[in-house]
Amino acid sequence: MRQKTALLLAAVLLGAASGPVLAQGSPRSLGSFDAWDAYVQGEGRTRVCFAVSRPTETLPKDARRGEIYAMVSHRPAERVQSEINISFGYPLRREARAEAQIGAAKFALAVFEGKDYESHGFAPDAAQDKEMAEQIARGAQMVVRGTSQRGTATTDTYSLKGASAALKAIAEACK
Repeated sequence: MRQKTALLLAAVLLGAASGPVLAQGSPRSLGSFDAWDAYVQGEGRTRVCFAVSRPTETLPKDARRGEIYAMVSHRPAERVQSEINISFGYPLRREARAEAQIGAAKFALAVFEGKDYESHGFAPDAAQDKEMAEQIARGAQMVVRGTSQRGTATTDTYSLKGASAALKAIAEACK
């Protein structure tokens, strides 16, 4: 379920929503907070709240990639808070390690099987989701590294300016 919901959120974010997400209507902005934006989708217990940012720098600059973003989401109906989803914009090489670094803290990212999931890195469990979200709220910068199936190593740098305010906005909207 974790991967399915993250991809549905990504579809909403990117304007390609269909199925159950589309039935909930368009996401409503909770505000823009420097480098981060916050949204709520749906109503009542089934609502989903998410904060999202795009990298300030991507390397190598000439690499062909799809959508690149970092997202933190809450789904009250499933009792999910602070779920991390990093979109690399390409299928990740399974045997290579995808990771995020915030200050001195390094986090290994899980990559799931299947065509729709292989371009996303997730925190492997709820405890790491929580720890990463806390670091995102306190940090200044997040650096995400991955390797494509073709062997291209990429580095994406995200500003965390405004992340704390965006995370507070989604926490309030999805109490």
